[in-house]
Amino acid sequence: MKIPKNKIKADPTPKLDEEKVSDTTTITENPSSPSKGLLMRLLALIFGSNFLERTDVQKQLYYFIFLIFIGILYITNGNIADKKIREINKLNKELKELRSEYIISKAELMFLNKQSEVAKRVEPLGLKETTQQPYLIINTDTTLKIY
Repeated sequence: MKIPKNKIKADPTPKLDEEKVSDTTTITENPSSPSKGLLMRLLALIFGSNFLERTDVQKQLYYFIFLIFIGILYITNGNIADKKIREINKLNKELKELRSEYIISKAELMFLNKQSEVAKRVEPLGLKETTQQPYLIINTDTTLKIY
């Protein structure tokens, strides 16, 4: 039997009568998530029993494992870098505190080493400043004596 080119073929699927349609239950998809069916089919494909048995998946398995390994290295490297940055920031704060403590201590030491401050601190011990000029001691003996 020849079908003219301009004619449309009849649908080979049988039509349900209205009585049969009312007896059957229909599954309605949620219009807000149209990809839910796609997600379920994808999960069924991955976790199905024959997914790992397919030859194209077996050929690419080592590549997938390599990609997973590279991803783990990437994440680990990022975590280590963040940890180092936090440690560097902590050490910089500690360095600033120690530098300011050093400057304060140095200023206090310079103040305490002034002649007037030393004189004030040794006065209770009975020591006084000399009012005489210092004089030079000359040693004319050039021989070295060992005792």
